[in-house]
Amino acid sequence: MAVNRTTQLAMTTALGIFVILSFALGIMSYIFASRQFDAEAERDEARQQAADAQMQLTTAKTEQEELRKIIGVDAETPVADIDTRLTEQFSSFPQKEKSYAKLVELLQDANRKTAEEKLADEREKDAAIATERQDKVAAVAAKETAEAARQEAVETLATEKQKFDAQWTEHEKNQAALLDKQREAEEEARTLRNVKQEIERSLEYIAPSRRTGFDEKGPVEQLEVVRTELRLQAEAIINLNKVLARLRVADPDLQKTIAEYRSDDDRIQAIDGQIIDVDARTGSVLISSATTEGVRPGLILYVFPPGEERPAFGDRKGTVKVSQVEGPSLLRATISQETAQDPILSGDAVATSLWSAGVAPTIAIVGFSDLDRDGQSDRDRLVAMVKNAGGEVVDTVSPDTAFVVDLGPPPSQGDAQPPDWVAEAKRQELAVKTARIMGVKIVGIGSLLDALGVDRSAFQPNRLPRSRQTTRVPPVR
Repeated sequence: MAVNRTTQLAMTTALGIFVILSFALGIMSYIFASRQFDAEAERDEARQQAADAQMQLTTAKTEQEELRKIIGVDAETPVADIDTRLTEQFSSFPQKEKSYAKLVELLQDANRKTAEEKLADEREKDAAIATERQDKVAAVAAKETAEAARQEAVETLATEKQKFDAQWTEHEKNQAALLDKQREAEEEARTLRNVKQEIERSLEYIAPSRRTGFDEKGPVEQLEVVRTELRLQAEAIINLNKVLARLRVADPDLQKTIAEYRSDDDRIQAIDGQIIDVDARTGSVLISSATTEGVRPGLILYVFPPGEERPAFGDRKGTVKVSQVEGPSLLRATISQETAQDPILSGDAVATSLWSAGVAPTIAIVGFSDLDRDGQSDRDRLVAMVKNAGGEVVDTVSPDTAFVVDLGPPPSQGDAQPPDWVAEAKRQELAVKTARIMGVKIVGIGSLLDALGVDRSAFQPNRLPRSRQTTRVPPVR
């Protein structure tokens, strides 16, 4: 029992010690935990304070950076340099307090004063602009008034000028009409005087039987008497020429007398050569000329009796056509036309209006001719024929022109006219007028075709132009 009691006591003592130790351990744990909690609280507080300090520092740095940006310095600029710069900036201001806020205030005051001065200037400027605008409006109004007055004056002047121009035009028209009438009257008077003079000059050519009462007649009646006399003399000359042509009068004096009554327009200008040999077997002749320059095969030559320097066209006894140029002064030609009663003989003269010895004659062709009835002018074909025969066609008439070929006006086609006829009609009128003034001979299409040896039938449709060939009547042997 004692053992159990001892054991129990020991266990109780051990339990008490264990409790005490547990209590002491709990107290110590509490004290340690309390101290640890306090330390953690202090640590947290210190951390919070450090965080707050760090935040304050960050804020201060941020504010410092913002402040530096506001005052216009970078982060690397020391404060001493900033103070020096501020001192320099305040050197022009009398204030003792130096700060950027004060500097800004001073600048604001200066800007305010500048703005007030600028506003005052703008007000003065606006007032000046308003005054200038009013002056401009007044000037524009004055200018418009002056322009209206000027325009009215211009219109009045234009109206007066138009009236004056119309009156002057009418005056010039009337003056021109009067001058035309005066010129016409003067021309008629001049023509009448010339006619009277010519009538007086022609009195000696009138037969005595028709001179009775001639001076008492009027100009028209006198001119009719002269015309009748000339017609009768012309008929007599024509009849005499026919008789002489048949008789072949050889008396030089009689030929000269007859030639004096013939017109120059009915004569050959000059003899171009002489027949020196006739070959009846081949129907050809050999012609001697001063020169054969300009002669071409195909040229038609008229044959005239010998002995007269300028024979009449009506005296020709035949025609020959040049076939070959045999030398500088010899031509070979074929007989195109002759008669048995008056054959072509050695010694006969030859001449043509399309060629002169050593000279290519110049010919002017004007007007309209439609031989082939195609509605178009044949002028180009005629020009080609003249050139082929050795002649030269010119556009203008001069004293050197051999003759002018007047083809006449175009056929009547109502109001229609061939193309370019107006210009050609003017050229025709000028050429004919110039030829009459210069004394150049004017012939028709018939004379030109005769000179070329071409018949009108050669221009018929579907036919080529060819030389006119006449059956040669062999001479009586």
